[in-house]
Amino acid sequence: VLTKRHLSKSQYLRGRQCLKSLWLYKFKPELRDQIGLEQQAIFDAGTEVGVLARDYFSGGVLVPYDGLTLAEQIDKTRLAIEAGSNIIYEATFQYQGVLVKADILVRGTDGWELYEVKGSTTVKDVYLEDIALQQYILEGAELPVSRVHLIHIDNRYVRQGPIDLKQLFRAVDVSVAVKPYLLKVPSDLEQMRATLQGEMPCITIGPHCNSPYPCDFSGHCWAHIPSP
Repeated sequence: VLTKRHLSKSQYLRGRQCLKSLWLYKFKPELRDQIGLEQQAIFDAGTEVGVLARDYFSGGVLVPYDGLTLAEQIDKTRLAIEAGSNIIYEATFQYQGVLVKADILVRGTDGWELYEVKGSTTVKDVYLEDIALQQYILEGAELPVSRVHLIHIDNRYVRQGPIDLKQLFRAVDVSVAVKPYLLKVPSDLEQMRATLQGEMPCITIGPHCNSPYPCDFSGHCWAHIPSP
């Protein structure tokens, strides 16, 4: 059973951006801004890219989100690994109260290789934070991770005929780039848990409100700012 002090991957990234945003998300969700059509379209596009990228490594086992409890998703992931599956989509793990779903896991000769899919055309720092948390949780759950990768859109690709996924997507090995972020995960989690055990943090507005993502509590936090 997930409690207020449990975290998901998206909540971890929210906390990395702003601890006040994380606290509000957990305890005052009614203060969130409504999702606009443009933002929803971005979310939907990201989902479509993630599904499409599964065929980059075809023939895998899917651990569905809908229709299964989190415990069932974790169990289905374990059973797929034990059954000898070489490719798993949306593999689900929990460690120290943090839940992650890995986009694509591929069994390698010396451990599992993690592939995170993004609809972007570049490698961004926030993606490395994302992958670092996943690697930390997977290794904590005793899954050996040999390498980690980011799959993103290659904007040099010009489609002619059917989509060629090997040209549409570019897989970048970020195993080395992720390491500094990986080292910070334990202290970040400790700070977030401490925040969720106390009162709302006093954090003023600033550039972090829109970086790396626009915060959906801006309407609340910026309410005292006159317009225009």
